[in-house]
Amino acid sequence: PTQRQNMISGGHTIKVYAAGADQTATEPLGSQTVSFEAGANIALLLLGSANAMVILPYNEDLSPTPPGLARIAFLNTLDSVSTLRVETNGGLLPDVPDTGFGQTPGDTLLDASSYNFYLTRAGAPEETRTVETVQGVQLEQGNYYLYLVTGRKDNQPVILSEDIGLDETLAGVSLDDISSDSVMNPIQ
Repeated sequence: PTQRQNMISGGHTIKVYAAGADQTATEPLGSQTVSFEAGANIALLLLGSANAMVILPYNEDLSPTPPGLARIAFLNTLDSVSTLRVETNGGLLPDVPDTGFGQTPGDTLLDASSYNFYLTRAGAPEETRTVETVQGVQLEQGNYYLYLVTGRKDNQPVILSEDIGLDETLAGVSLDDISSDSVMNPIQ
């Protein structure tokens, strides 16, 4: 990831070049106009190959989490996986729909704890279903995580994280009061 930058709201043309390319003599690998809204936290995600580059603008929710919770989103970076499903030992994650390659990821709040994630091809036959399985992912309260599903088979997931802080005004509120549909407790 690059450093966050402040941008002027409005439309901007984003062009992506190979590292070290002469931008005056080379065509960009990808080009797209993106609109930035004032106050939004937009991540630009580059996906695909040099022949089929996709620039995905993603509005990240970097608002503080309630105490004891973390926020996580899952991005399908694999053009070979038409529909990705995310599960834990406890089943499907709330607020995280099955997603296709390059679709904006859904995020959810989870208890700050350790998780096993099972990422599969939705609807695929059993022998080709597994995309990625990772055990023991530790989520810390007050953090935002973007899990990039890359198909790695070595239990070394690609997860970007950022401390977004805690919303202390929710310190006395139970998880049931926040939303039982948007918080999942880990099953060990």
